[in-house]
Amino acid sequence: MLRFKFTSRVWFWPAVCVAAALPCSRPASAQSPAAAPSPPWPHLQVNGLIDLYYQVDPRNSTVPITLVGTDGVRLRQDLGGRAFDLQVNALRLNLFELNFAVSPSRRVPLGFDAKLTAGDTATVVHLTEPGGTGAWQSVQQLYVTVPFGGGSSAVNVDAGIFVTPFGNEVIESSGNDAYSRGLLFTYAIPFYHAGLRFTSTSSSHVAWVAELVNGWNDIADDNGAKSVIGQITYTFNPAWNLTVGAMDGDEGEGIYGPLVPKGKGAISTQLYELLAGWSPKGRLRLNAELDLGAGAGSDNGRHVSGSWDGVAVFGHYALGRGFALALRGEQFDDNPGVGSLAGPGGAGGLRVVNGATRLREATLTLEYARGPSGLLTRLEVRHDHANSRFFPLNANGGARDQDTVTLAEIYRF
Repeated sequence: MLRFKFTSRVWFWPAVCVAAALPCSRPASAQSPAAAPSPPWPHLQVNGLIDLYYQVDPRNSTVPITLVGTDGVRLRQDLGGRAFDLQVNALRLNLFELNFAVSPSRRVPLGFDAKLTAGDTATVVHLTEPGGTGAWQSVQQLYVTVPFGGGSSAVNVDAGIFVTPFGNEVIESSGNDAYSRGLLFTYAIPFYHAGLRFTSTSSSHVAWVAELVNGWNDIADDNGAKSVIGQITYTFNPAWNLTVGAMDGDEGEGIYGPLVPKGKGAISTQLYELLAGWSPKGRLRLNAELDLGAGAGSDNGRHVSGSWDGVAVFGHYALGRGFALALRGEQFDDNPGVGSLAGPGGAGGLRVVNGATRLREATLTLEYARGPSGLLTRLEVRHDHANSRFFPLNANGGARDQDTVTLAEIYRF
């Protein structure tokens, strides 16, 4: 017997919620079954969002390039160093999303989660998917959940496709304090995984995640190897929390794109992350993120290696009456090693590739929201800087600086 329960509450969560920059709800698969009694019958919850934006480049000197997916899907990009906000001087559908979730119950101990998407974000998330961008861009999450045990030993096992546990930001812009996603979200960490995920909250202070997955951004395995992920969060008190995580495995097209084609290379890749959050009573929240990555291996018979590191700080202050102000600052370094994905004699590391080794950005966001659902309005000003002519904003070959002003409207239902 399946009972349907529809709700307007939207599920947007960082991978480890207690380390997030905003209050949020963890998905059912990441909650301890002991946290609340399970209902006797499954409940279907349906919600979603529509995300639109208009972005301008004050320099008005954009030279567009084309992003090409693994199966030839093409997408215009006017900006550099961005994950999803790609085009200027045009109203764009960033994301349309529908979420369907059924939590495990006492009589049916099996859960289900499906997150279906469309828009620029859906395409970019799966741009390097070895199974084909077009084939998978409408599926952000699709997994089943089976709970085991109870109390402090309770563990949920998820099997399927799910978002990464890394990062302080998430794919949905409404789940973050800024509208655009930062440099670390774009370059330092994965978007999603396919495989097995184990989650548990062993006490009021400790929660952990362990995963066995195909790798970075690959539903269809790109090299036959598996990657392992471990992450633990310690909540010192309601104001302070700390998260440490790591990932290790041989990676290919899912992270490095067409420069390491499916079956043509394997680069042993490691990622280490530290997240810290401080949320004192009142209107202020502060968060910090540190990511360290490295890789070395074979690309079409050539040895390549490199490393990357990034640091970010986030601040959010509630002004009252639905208004809030957010500030983000970041630095990302792509450090060349031996050889380059750009080919013999090419410059750059494993992530940015084209020679820019240091990127920085600062973002200021003014937000207005009446509640957790309904319309969310954001006005954002962002400045990016590179140590080379990285940004496609100059007809003479690029610029070191990039500025944007963005107005976004997100309707959550």
